Amino acid sequence: MVGTAGPDTLRGTRKGDVFVGRGGADVIRGRGGQDVICGGGDDDKIRGGAAADNVSGSKGDDTLLGGKGPDLVAGGGAADILTGGAGNDFLDGGGGMDSLVGAGGADSMAGGTGNDLLDGVDAAPNDDLSGDAGLDSCEADQEDVVSSCTFPGGKTIGVRGQWHFDETSGSVAYDSSEYGNNGAVIDATLGVPGYVGTAYEFDGSGSRVEVPASSSLNPGTSNFDVTAWVNFTDAPGSGETYDIYRKGVAATPGGEFKLEIIPGGRAKCTAKDSERLRGVIAGPSVSLADGAWHLVGCRRTDSSWSVIVDDTVTSTTVPFGSISNDRPVSIGSKYGEEDFVPGRIDEVQFTVG
Repeated sequence: MVGTAGPDTLRGTRKGDVFVGRGGADVIRGRGGQDVICGGGDDDKIRGGAAADNVSGSKGDDTLLGGKGPDLVAGGGAADILTGGAGNDFLDGGGGMDSLVGAGGADSMAGGTGNDLLDGVDAAPNDDLSGDAGLDSCEADQEDVVSSCTFPGGKTIGVRGQWHFDETSGSVAYDSSEYGNNGAVIDATLGVPGYVGTAYEFDGSGSRVEVPASSSLNPGTSNFDVTAWVNFTDAPGSGETYDIYRKGVAATPGGEFKLEIIPGGRAKCTAKDSERLRGVIAGPSVSLADGAWHLVGCRRTDSSWSVIVDDTVTSTTVPFGSISNDRPVSIGSKYGEEDFVPGRIDEVQFTVG
């Protein structure tokens, strides 16, 4: 079955079918049989059937679902969402910032180039997750094999806080790490479209997530990463900032660290240790206020202090000592006082080690 240059809806038979979407935002669905499905150059939605299918997204921002069988699911060069389904699947993100979800079975996932999110957390462990190139995040069960992930997740790899912001109601931002650092949602809108699943919308005037103080959220003298996906359209004005993630303030005993957006729409990382040694590093002079999703983060590695913006890591040398305080974590503002974020935040993660 071959689609037209426009948006098509193609549905297979109970036998093995071959689909080619061509142009347009196509909707393609296999049924029975071993199907071969290839989307076209636009943003396609493709779903395999019950057998062992070969599903390929091609060029657009595609949503690909393998179905029940042991499928091969491959994204193209854009930002794809790949879901394996119930079988033992192979998911290949290809280029772009992809989201790969195993969703059952002993799956193999390869992120490809770009900043990818690989999710192997499911009822069937023994997945093999490889981030490949880019700044990748991997979320895994303890029995899974994880490699080439800049921000590895899972209970065995040092994640102290992992907030997916996938709640659609209630007032709790649940932490999926083993530490249970759940946060209170204050005046944020839940269930808006996110980088993965849903996200929280912050109103720029008071909304935030506040996570109670815990020793598990203090890096001490260890290396650490804090990352988040952000989406906003207006950069801070002169003298303003947006606090993405903060623990402590300048006067807090024991030190502080924060990830923020500064005028010009740039990401900036600031930290201060218990001896008041301070480190500041800003990202590239490119505004992130473009309505697209961007990965931002801060990283301490030995004597290096870095800011992460999508594929770029910018570093300076700061020989920090211990950073540890008794303040809560505030996401989206400076503890409800100022520095409010007018935009969306998703997939916040704090990792030590």
